[in-house]
Amino acid sequence: MQSNPLKWTTPDKAGAYQVSLIVSDGKGGEDTKSMNVDVKLNTLDIITAEINLGIPANANLQQVLSEEGNINVDTINNSNTIVSHVADIVAGDWFDNTTSRGFISFDITGLAGATIQKATLTMYLYKIFGDVAHSTNLGAFKIFSIDYGARPIIKEDYDRLGNLIEIFSQSTNTVILCTSANLATELQKAVNAGRERFQLRTQFTGDTDLNNTSDYWLFRPDGITFSITYTK
Repeated sequence: MQSNPLKWTTPDKAGAYQVSLIVSDGKGGEDTKSMNVDVKLNTLDIITAEINLGIPANANLQQVLSEEGNINVDTINNSNTIVSHVADIVAGDWFDNTTSRGFISFDITGLAGATIQKATLTMYLYKIFGDVAHSTNLGAFKIFSIDYGARPIIKEDYDRLGNLIEIFSQSTNTVILCTSANLATELQKAVNAGRERFQLRTQFTGDTDLNNTSDYWLFRPDGITFSITYTK
């Protein structure tokens, strides 16, 4: 046998298998040898197997940067809308008292048929410009879920109907941590609807504080993490 080894291709699924070898001399004489083989799961398949078995799996949703950016609007004169397809997410107002709202897009094509158990959005503040914390006219920071599809933002998305996920008071904290049950609920709605994206709009309650000074919060893509726990 050592000079003529046998090769056996293991099955794709883990489990106990019986392997039998039959040797014949071509003249009617035969001998059979059987053995049990326990096939283990390949570590590369563990996550998939856990999902198929209904065991919760964890994942970080990926952003689609080409669909993100900011929309700046002159809310005083209801004019001069500027759509910025940039990576940085800005919420607040500018020196000319125009209002900025930020848009974030996540790819959820891999979640078809999933049940969302938990969702956490972490947004690290890269820069606090001006004096947002003491600007009473800007009010609280809000995160909405919206749906504008798998495309870049357009000016109509500024006021697109959405659902409030969570409200945060103004502060000098460097992290926005969204753990509201609304986040998982809204993500589940998007999955159930068969959408390719889950999208968020960030903004303050007020449009501008009219002080002719830029006051805003700025987030960068590498400081945004959307972690979920789900089953399939």
